[in-house]
Amino acid sequence: MKSYHLNWLPLVLVACLTTGCLEDDTQPVQTIRAGAGIMDVTPSFEPYTDQNGNLLYDPGEPFEDLDDDGELDSLYVGGFGARQPTGVHDPLWARTVALELGGEIFTFTSVDTLGFSAGRMDAIRIKVWRRLLELDIKCPTEHMIFSSTHSHQTPDTIGIFGPADLLKGWDEDYLQLLVDQATESVVAAVESLEPAELVITSAEAGEGYVIDLRVPDIIDPYVGILQARSPEGPVIATMIAIANHPEAVFGSNAEISSDFPHYLREKLEAEIGGTAVYFSSDLGMMQSPARIGDHGFERARVIGEAYADKIMEALADPLPEKPEDLVPKFLIDTVTVALGSEELRWAIDLNILEGYGDYLYESEDPPCAGSYGCFDIPIAMLRLGDLLTMITLPGEMTPELVIGGIYRPDDCTGPYPEAPAEPHLMAHIETPQRFLFGLANAEMGYIYPKMTFDPARSSAYDNSAGPDTAMLLMTGMTDMLDRLNNGD
Repeated sequence: MKSYHLNWLPLVLVACLTTGCLEDDTQPVQTIRAGAGIMDVTPSFEPYTDQNGNLLYDPGEPFEDLDDDGELDSLYVGGFGARQPTGVHDPLWARTVALELGGEIFTFTSVDTLGFSAGRMDAIRIKVWRRLLELDIKCPTEHMIFSSTHSHQTPDTIGIFGPADLLKGWDEDYLQLLVDQATESVVAAVESLEPAELVITSAEAGEGYVIDLRVPDIIDPYVGILQARSPEGPVIATMIAIANHPEAVFGSNAEISSDFPHYLREKLEAEIGGTAVYFSSDLGMMQSPARIGDHGFERARVIGEAYADKIMEALADPLPEKPEDLVPKFLIDTVTVALGSEELRWAIDLNILEGYGDYLYESEDPPCAGSYGCFDIPIAMLRLGDLLTMITLPGEMTPELVIGGIYRPDDCTGPYPEAPAEPHLMAHIETPQRFLFGLANAEMGYIYPKMTFDPARSSAYDNSAGPDTAMLLMTGMTDMLDRLNNGD
């Protein structure tokens, strides 16, 4: 099998030939431009009537045979076991913000999807790069960041929520639609670049917004906010990063939806204009919406609109930053992670876990020796002057790996009581503001401190590359942050 390094290398070389892998502009940023693009990624399928309420189609239940072939053409929903959709509650989107800083273009794309494999993201990068070259626009592939909102009311794009353990849940036609439409959203954002000013701020939304469903009980209330405005005043785009699973509707629903981000984005766009782009951040193990009423769309509405109110409050006073204070420094590198899960290796080999086979390789070198294979995980970081640090998180990272406070609960029965605490990001972030892109540029599942590993407590630990993943990633990422801060 080919390695991640061999697949990622052509993309990095394309970018490095024009920009270098560590960019440190010492000249003031003369101009800032911003643009936004949005494309529909709502799936096509044949709705059915779930007469017995088991969230799955059963022979004899009525359905809309749109192609007259006598068979139900359906999908599987990602999360809470096998489910098939009966309809669409709200459309799904691929939303992109493009920023031009000092002549360099960066794009940030959020897709309403459970998760996106590295292979599909690389396919988008190549398509975008070619399309932009046709328009005589240069945007290095490494500057393109892709992230999943991780709504559990969207189609299964990973594969583990199919009808049975050895049957995949993803659909090739739908994944290709995601690739095509995400490509179009990036191209549209870049083509719409216009002079802009940036507002960088944040909000605190803890109690009443998010809870931690699993011990240790640690939440990250930080909401990252970056808004691009026209110099004349109108909003171009508002980017938001929140550490909270989009699962307010929860598992008894059979309608496609982006969950509470739908209501958040709708309210922001209606009241302040522009395009709202939602990113999930450090939501792992298990940041979940506060228990406001029963599970369902009303709960999603309340949560989403409450976040929108908090974001608009934070944006009410800050003035745009001076362009000379936003000199960009960009760094991309890979961190090698060993696969410690035999079950996930089987899922990859059987093509149940989609898009990872070409990125898994064998090695007897540390840290891969004795593992079920290795991945080279791309991590991207962008620092804007002394104001903001933006970082991709390659999965569902727990808050304590970001903000600190790692500890082992007294009732933890896991096998690693003496495991050392991993370094955390905030100890190495030097700017007052941060913006974290969760499930970005790769999807490694849950990323949690090794000392808290406790499979007897929850099966969620199975959805992870293994208990050593966090130390490998955090060591590599904090080293990258130090290099970024030092301009090394």
